[in-house]
Amino acid sequence: YSYVQTANITLTTDFKSYIIGDSTTKFTGTYDGGGYTIANLTINTTTSQDKQYVGLFGYISAATLENIGLTGATINTTYTAGSHTVGILVGYDLISTVTNCYSTGSVSATATTNNLYAGGLIGLNYASGGNAAVSSCYSTASVTASSAGATFLITGGLTGFNYASGGNATITSSYATGNITATGNNDAYLINGGLVGYNTCYSASNSASISNSYATGYVLSNFSNGIASAAGYTGGLIGNSYAAVAGSSVSVTNSYATGSATITSTGTTTNPHHYTAGLIGQNVAYYTGSTANVSGCYATGNVSATQTGTAYPRLRSGGLIGTNFVVYNNASITITNSYATGTVTSSTITSTSYAGGLIGENR
Repeated sequence: YSYVQTANITLTTDFKSYIIGDSTTKFTGTYDGGGYTIANLTINTTTSQDKQYVGLFGYISAATLENIGLTGATINTTYTAGSHTVGILVGYDLISTVTNCYSTGSVSATATTNNLYAGGLIGLNYASGGNAAVSSCYSTASVTASSAGATFLITGGLTGFNYASGGNATITSSYATGNITATGNNDAYLINGGLVGYNTCYSASNSASISNSYATGYVLSNFSNGIASAAGYTGGLIGNSYAAVAGSSVSVTNSYATGSATITSTGTTTNPHHYTAGLIGQNVAYYTGSTANVSGCYATGNVSATQTGTAYPRLRSGGLIGTNFVVYNNASITITNSYATGTVTSSTITSTSYAGGLIGENR
């Protein structure tokens, strides 16, 4: 089915009971907003556990969304029964195309188990069995997320999670200006970015790519009492960009970030790892034939990493990239025509903690 919006819409009631699409009944059609707006979207699930996928559209698959403007949105969610995806426009975006859409307002999301993916526009952009493309979109929304005991807490100003696994996941000509604040207590991984939290590819011959895009908001990660070897990834543009399997690819091209990136970590966690940078917290090419390239990019925001309460702090902090990591032979990373101008501050420099004006650790 195809739908065309023909006038501005102002919502006056909680949209929780009217969210379009879920995992059982996915939205698979086309919605053209016609350049009109939808004002005052409000979704409040803080006193219930019935909405796993939250947004104007909760769950879309092989759909097309275009020319949609969401203004003054307020999303407040809590979910404790499993993984949770939240975005003002879309919670869960599977092999769909989103073009010329935007959001303003705020997102506040809480989870206590499994994973939380939250974004100012889209929670999860997922390419599995096809491509998932976001282009010419933006969000000015602030994103605040918290969890206790979750495996992954992933947030981004535009998209929380850009995930390629059996297709290409792309974000082009898009931006985010909202501030990101993520707080994790007893979690395994915090992954937060001004534009995208986690940009990753888990399939050979596919890619997760970001091009001609930017973020200007600050990114703040608060981490406490994580499990052993817990990790925090904080970047002005991307928290973690990760080519995970042989032949996979991640790339960031002609993009920038101007906001600050900060992580504060407290507690007695054993061997915490924290990667913080003006552009990308961690950039990894893991297996043979995988690539993680950065070209024509820059960051101007200040970077700060603080770890207290553990005898073995592991901070990797950089003006552009926190850690640049090739794991196996014949994987590769190339950084070209890129720079950083921000100040980098680390609470400790030891044999396991590094800081650099451009890259904190390159290995």
